[in-house]
Amino acid sequence: MFQMKLFVLLSVLSVAALVAAQPAELDESSYVEDQDVSLIPLERSNRLLVRRQFIASAAANTIRTVNYTWRGAAGTRISSWSVSRVGAAQGASVTRTGGGVGSNFLSIRMQSARGRGFNYMLEIWGR
Repeated sequence: MFQMKLFVLLSVLSVAALVAAQPAELDESSYVEDQDVSLIPLERSNRLLVRRQFIASAAANTIRTVNYTWRGAAGTRISSWSVSRVGAAQGASVTRTGGGVGSNFLSIRMQSARGRGFNYMLEIWGR
């Protein structure tokens, strides 16, 4: 009888530990420095809405900034988006300034480190 109670107790604790260890919901990053921003929980109904590369060359003692806004049709909804660094890390940053998952637009700001450039690839997925 004691072994049965112990077995049930350990089973309940194991299930509770598994539930507690589940990863949190994906949350949109609004600021990432020197790494990729990626939210891609793709579904079958999603399609690639835009893929665009942004390249800013280095200039002495200058910070390069690019603001970009993509707007879809009124019925379009973004389900995921990704900004990937292409090539070597140069200390640049990407900031989401508006929109994103669940809306029909995405605004981002890409900024280089002083005297450096950047090379990023943006992908927006949705339906």
